Amino acid sequence: MNIPIFIPIYLLVLKFLIFQLLDDIIPLANMDSKSKATVHAVRAAVFTEYGGSPHIFKRACSSAKRACDLDPNTSQWFYIYSLALTTQRQFLQSHKSTPTDNEKNAVQKAIMLSDGNNTIFNYHRMTLDRDTAIRYYHDNKNNHDKFWIEKNRQANETIVKMIKTIISMEPKDPHLVVKCARTIMTLPIMVRDFNLGKQYLTKAYEMAPNDATVLKAIEKTIEVYKDIVRYIQK
Repeated sequence: MNIPIFIPIYLLVLKFLIFQLLDDIIPLANMDSKSKATVHAVRAAVFTEYGGSPHIFKRACSSAKRACDLDPNTSQWFYIYSLALTTQRQFLQSHKSTPTDNEKNAVQKAIMLSDGNNTIFNYHRMTLDRDTAIRYYHDNKNNHDKFWIEKNRQANETIVKMIKTIISMEPKDPHLVVKCARTIMTLPIMVRDFNLGKQYLTKAYEMAPNDATVLKAIEKTIEVYKDIVRYIQK
């Protein structure tokens, strides 16, 4: 006796989709430049996020650079390239190392291609400038030359302006707003602005009043600021 075999309809649909996808696959060599760039950029983003070794981060930078070369008019590729370079540097050296010109040039290209309207690109550029200023300060903290003091002050004032620009662009991510608040509340005392930082934290809270991760980030920022104040008052 033959027993009929009933194949669920979803399996038939899945089988059809699989064959359809296989038919749509195009070898990388046959893709146009923009499609190739997308593949390299995605690869770079994955390597950057899940790297963990010098070899993988090197591949991330190489893939991102390839994407930029293939499609030099897409801003995201230059941002990914800058991010890959930053991640590689911090992995090989440390988070306290000085950002390179290549990192800054790549993200600046991304900013230019996006007409300066991408808050994430601008935030990354700001963090590179902030880290540069911090490293420059520690390398010259015993230097009492007026020229150096003025240069340091100007660098930090520029960072404040960059943060204000980012916030004026109405970022959609409350976590980014919290990060901006934390930065402006922990800059050197000459430019540190607790009240402005507090405004940004309030803004972040209003954007996501029920998001536990945002509330935790706000709480942590306030704790860090209090720690700085206590350290100064010792």
